[in-house]
Amino acid sequence: MEVSERLGRARNNQQLTQLEVAQRLHVSRQTISNWETGRSYPDIASLLSLADLYRLSLDSLLKEDAKMIEDVKKKRTRTPRYSSNRHEFPSSGFNRAWHDFSARF
Repeated sequence: MEVSERLGRARNNQQLTQLEVAQRLHVSRQTISNWETGRSYPDIASLLSLADLYRLSLDSLLKEDAKMIEDVKKKRTRTPRYSSNRHEFPSSGFNRAWHDFSARF
């Protein structure tokens, strides 16, 4: 099952509409639709927010989706490296999560 299918099922399991999820993540309803239909993929920050909202782990959202893994690899090469020093980049928890996730590939 692809990430898009997992996202749609998880949203339905939480009995949320695309609009409700969009408002919580501060994106458009069309963005949620694009993620759920596979036209685009959420960035890592959005994936973390979705996992929290849907009460799922990143593993359960992303496992076995080769397209998503390839997309993450591409984004990883474009993402600047930041110091783990909290004073240089305020969301160091995000950096750790990204590093832990992307290190698997």
